[in-house]
Amino acid sequence: MRLFRAPYGSFSWEVRPIGILIGMPYLIGWDIAPKAECAEEAADFILKETTPGSIILLRDGAADLETELSAQISRSAAQVIEIAIPKLLDKGFVFKTVGEQLARPNH
Repeated sequence: MRLFRAPYGSFSWEVRPIGILIGMPYLIGWDIAPKAECAEEAADFILKETTPGSIILLRDGAADLETELSAQISRSAAQVIEIAIPKLLDKGFVFKTVGEQLARPNH
């Protein structure tokens, strides 16, 4: 399943033809996007806001930023994951790809 996340989360049905044009007809959004000063704050936000079926957005860098700043974003995301995933697992959450979640009947 090829999925399309509109740039900057600009989800609208007008964007769908672009996804179809590039061979990605399924539009995807998210409901958890932490904006925090440090990894611990971002992880706390994720732990507080995540519900079953949530899609969490974390950036693994930024192509339009200088290399070191992009790498810093990547390292921060990795720290957030290291903090949040074990705690979410302890709460009983199960991780799936977006494609797996969308393929479930009655999701």
